[in-house]
Amino acid sequence: MAKRGFSVQKSPKKQTCPTIRDAVRVARRASSRSKLMSGGLVVVVLALGAFGWWRSGTQQGRGAQVTDAVESIGDIGCLHHPYTGVCVAKLPEVLPRVAAVMVENSADAWPLSGVNGAFLVVEAPAEGDIPRFVTFFSEDAQVKEIGPVRSARLYYLSYASPFHALYAHVGGSPEALDNLKNFTALTDFDQFFRGSYFVRDARRSAPHNVYTSSKDLAAAFGAYSVPLPTVSPLVFGSAPIRGTSASALNVDWTAGSTYDVIWRYVPADNKYERLNAAGQSVILRDGATIVASNVIVIESQMSVVDEKLRKKIQVLGTGKALLVRDGKSWSGTWSRAADTDFWQFKTNDGQTFNLAPGSTWVEVVSDIGHASVTASSAEETQP
Repeated sequence: MAKRGFSVQKSPKKQTCPTIRDAVRVARRASSRSKLMSGGLVVVVLALGAFGWWRSGTQQGRGAQVTDAVESIGDIGCLHHPYTGVCVAKLPEVLPRVAAVMVENSADAWPLSGVNGAFLVVEAPAEGDIPRFVTFFSEDAQVKEIGPVRSARLYYLSYASPFHALYAHVGGSPEALDNLKNFTALTDFDQFFRGSYFVRDARRSAPHNVYTSSKDLAAAFGAYSVPLPTVSPLVFGSAPIRGTSASALNVDWTAGSTYDVIWRYVPADNKYERLNAAGQSVILRDGATIVASNVIVIESQMSVVDEKLRKKIQVLGTGKALLVRDGKSWSGTWSRAADTDFWQFKTNDGQTFNLAPGSTWVEVVSDIGHASVTASSAEETQP
């Protein structure tokens, strides 16, 4: 039976998080059967191997699986949440489902709500080069208010597909609505037809007044039989070697400065805080700020496709990228072969760029020159 807010399905055989003591027992049994190895060191090695096997293996539950997708962070014995990489006491028996919620970012919509509770945000330009978000929430998230929720665009359908998400929106462009049926990985969740899971705030004027919450989304997962994801597409691990100091990342969205963003590194937290062009913290409606462990800028080809200035944005193929985490940056590339794939990131010298534990923001720009890194101390700004 599913539990709202964390929806864990019963497995055919219940599996629980093993302790080191459990792993030692497994290793001792293996050692006694083998007859080929002996000694305390061997037992410890086998124990750690058995513990590591459980961490990196999968648990089956009605076709879904949970994988501890962390390459190497140095926190031995830590189990990592599949969507944030942060330490958790126990992995769920199946992957939590994911809601992808369209949130607008026009000045008329400020202050926003709930985006700091998303494990992933993809920010890309809509009409007039005003950026819009698709925000990703795990089924076990607890966010009281998310919004304002706005309309779908075709490229956001592709961004949401790797998570087999419940795609929450309020209408959309004709192109997006016509193509939703072709994005079979998604469950369409349009406020126009699912109004009971959304609210219109009388304090805000339309169309900037539609909100939802993690409680409403959790109810929708069960009500509309959103399928369980099979694997998390996110991989967390150590940073690439070398890198350039990055005390701030600047993203220029328009000819003016209204929507320009500064991501300022906070060494004490090892995170980047989102600031406006004036260097002030972006404050949400509940007073919270926005921070991210990873900020990735990708260059995608863009063109205007109609008189309303709607855009076509490249979602597959390859392109340039600027990769930022841990107070450092790397110039690199992104690649993506199919809508159900997440981006793969490489540094220019061929290193894989894994994510740091925490939340991730992906900024989609038409030219990588719209992003620049401010180095600390005497180091120069890097494009």
